[in-house]
Amino acid sequence: MTTPLPRVLRLIRSPSRAIDRLFGYDVFVAHRRADAAGYAALLVERLDREKLSTFIDVREYGPGDELSAATLRHVRKATMLVVLGSPTILEPRDPDWVFGEIDAYMAANSGESLRVLPIDFGATLAGATGRSAIADRLRDVIRLEQPLAALHEPPSDGVVDAIARQFRNRRRDRVRLRVFQGIAAVLSALLVASLAAGWLANKALADARRNLAANYMTAANARLDLGFRDEAAALAAEALRHRDQPEARRLITENPPLDLSHVVAADDVSAFAADVDLARGRWVAAGYQGRLSLLGLGAGQARRDVRVGKVDLHAVAFSPDGERLLVGDDRGQVHVRVAADLGPAPCAELPRFSGRVSGFAFLPDTAGPLVIAGKAIYALDLQAGCPAGAPRELYRSDSEIIEFVVDAPRRRIVVAEHDGLAVVTLDLREPAPARHVALPMPPGRSERPQPARIALQPGTGKLCVLTLGGDELVFLDEQFAPTTPLGQRPFGTGKAPLGVGLFQFDAGGERLLVSGDGVLLLWSMDPRRAHRRLRLPASAVLLRDDTIVALGDPAQRAPGAPQVLRRFAIDPPFQAPVALMGSQAGAKPQVRRLEPSPAGASVLAATADSGVLAFEFASRKVSQAAAPGAGAEWAARSADGRRIAVFGAGAEVELWEAGRLLRKASFLPQSPTGLYSAAWLSDGGALAVGGGWTAPLLLPADAGRQPLAAPTALRPEVRNLVAGPEGRVLVQAQGTWTWDTASNRMQPVDLVGTDALALMDLARWGAGGVAALTRKGLFLWEWRSGGRLERVASVDIGGDRMVVAADGRRLALFQRDRLAVHDLPSGALRAVLPFAGDVYTAAFSADGSMLLGGSRSAPFMLWSLHALDAAREQVADTVQRASGQVRADFSLALPAPATPK
Repeated sequence: MTTPLPRVLRLIRSPSRAIDRLFGYDVFVAHRRADAAGYAALLVERLDREKLSTFIDVREYGPGDELSAATLRHVRKATMLVVLGSPTILEPRDPDWVFGEIDAYMAANSGESLRVLPIDFGATLAGATGRSAIADRLRDVIRLEQPLAALHEPPSDGVVDAIARQFRNRRRDRVRLRVFQGIAAVLSALLVASLAAGWLANKALADARRNLAANYMTAANARLDLGFRDEAAALAAEALRHRDQPEARRLITENPPLDLSHVVAADDVSAFAADVDLARGRWVAAGYQGRLSLLGLGAGQARRDVRVGKVDLHAVAFSPDGERLLVGDDRGQVHVRVAADLGPAPCAELPRFSGRVSGFAFLPDTAGPLVIAGKAIYALDLQAGCPAGAPRELYRSDSEIIEFVVDAPRRRIVVAEHDGLAVVTLDLREPAPARHVALPMPPGRSERPQPARIALQPGTGKLCVLTLGGDELVFLDEQFAPTTPLGQRPFGTGKAPLGVGLFQFDAGGERLLVSGDGVLLLWSMDPRRAHRRLRLPASAVLLRDDTIVALGDPAQRAPGAPQVLRRFAIDPPFQAPVALMGSQAGAKPQVRRLEPSPAGASVLAATADSGVLAFEFASRKVSQAAAPGAGAEWAARSADGRRIAVFGAGAEVELWEAGRLLRKASFLPQSPTGLYSAAWLSDGGALAVGGGWTAPLLLPADAGRQPLAAPTALRPEVRNLVAGPEGRVLVQAQGTWTWDTASNRMQPVDLVGTDALALMDLARWGAGGVAALTRKGLFLWEWRSGGRLERVASVDIGGDRMVVAADGRRLALFQRDRLAVHDLPSGALRAVLPFAGDVYTAAFSADGSMLLGGSRSAPFMLWSLHALDAAREQVADTVQRASGQVRADFSLALPAPATPK
């Protein structure tokens, strides 16, 4: 037997070759997946039994993909290449990966090391010489002939033997064995040292990751304290990359970032004024020396740049129909352009004013705009998109007009001037004299404040004034008398911006948006504090339909750096308001209750006037789930989702299936105070109903069967019903009972021991359990054989009400204006989700990944709990793809435009 030392020395001289020879494959199988994949898989299985290592390239390639360097290396380091000559191997491909694999193998092997075996099915290769590059390449290679039918059968013994004969004493496992026998002694000597070093290295790496994650969380909490929730979430996501931490997942869940990933390159745009047309996805900027730029908000939309004269432009606006652009310049000239291509509109005469045109506004019920020009406000008429007639002066200021807002419901405009406010009635036939209003004198002040910016709150008519200096808000009612909130400072103890760009309420009037000095502030009317701060370097910021469109340099670099146009909603995608009926701010809630623990893709909502609505968690669409009728107090589906039960204030119950009314029954005689609770049996065959001063009732879905009353009447009311297996129901009143509906027997059951008087709520826990909530703790039970309940856990969390996810692994406790999310059965607190007002109803999605809740003073809110469960790398990618990438210095780089391929 020859010593392996010379071979080892030759391998050491070429590390890459040594690795390939030691760890390469015996056989590489090249084939077309279209018709040879099955045969290839069976061949590999046979070769495995022969103890030959085999590589199959099972990846799918397409035009434009790169042939993987790893695949080519696998070809080169294989001892033998087997080519399956199936009919589809002759089909032309661009690129042709099988040809590339053959070429790579032959380039790497020659002479005795070249071992190529084409298996020719039905003489496919033999008859294709001159017509196929692959057939020509294999022309001089001895082929193994097989009938075409063999392609659909297991490989024959002859095929396997032809391959195995090439590996007498050449198998890679034997080569590796001889080589490793030569170095085994050296490795065993180093084993103890390497294990010790590895343990120390792993410990040091774990410590470093833990420390780095802690540093990122420290930075995240510091940003959160300052109101920069988006930066805090991105930093917490970076902490997750290094170490999985519940506090990082909680921070992200409670403070989901805005989606800032919609970015359009906007280099070389000058914007003294800008406007946006969200409906048509376009944005326009007017600026230096007549420059007018039109950009699409979608990727790949064409950009248009023109010059409108040589004078600076200070005003631009889309007409309400989106067909025209009105442009105003520094010398008072109004220009009209076609919005589609910025070409001149065919207008005979264009008005010119005595001072700079600095703003346009359109009244809701007229096509003509209002124009600020110099110290005056004018009204224009438009005909066919062109100014018609002489401009009408509505108001002229003695000082200077800062800006004005249109109060359409009250047919007036409010003008901000250096010495106060002016109110102009919009009677275009006979303009009334303006009314002048001074800002109220704050207590203890000797100098009356002056307005710097004004904003009108939708719906209420309340006017918000940012005083000169930018550090105080004054709120005035419809008659311009001071009203609450008083003495508000939106920037807290922070420094007010030197210049304010955006100053406007959102569509619901619940938040005031202020931008300046590279920061966008969302100030909440309730609870009167900064709701969110966002670093947004921008020269132009617009708000339309709760969507921000901003032009600026995302990295805050030197002037002249590349700019971007950024569009984003002011509500995070994972903390979205939901427009369920009657849930808008200030409206009386029409949704009475959400379906407890929904099992499907949607949740039912019982409403006061629309019957039962279904809300889809994924699409956020609302649809009618049952025929509209009288107000619904409660609605839920059976476990299989086929049937819906509804009851209202009149103790009348309806059972529906596929839009058809199965049964309708009134229980007013049995429960004169109405119904309070209900639950479908686990098989969906009947509905258990609870009322006041009555026994629980069972209403079969089959109209031919009579309702069943339980044997025991309960007082004062049946507060809750929870269905269990085999027709059993847990009943909560002034105590708890198990009701076997099959035998119609009831037994008292003690679920909480000494906390019996403190029992507040019951809920189904998973498929076969019950959760019992007291003010002191949570008790978890499971149904056993014979209808027996057995306690499996008690958790040190308490409250008044709860909802439990259908899968039983998550619970939310009601805490006034918050929902506290806990894991079950551990009870670990995962997140606390705030709402604007006290929460009165809530529901999880079926998998517990979303939570919908409603308060009585604000829209319903849908929260995503994705960050609590997903893989930490996935959470980090999702958060930072939207909010920005974290740099090594703990700063944040906002998303940039995608680089064109």
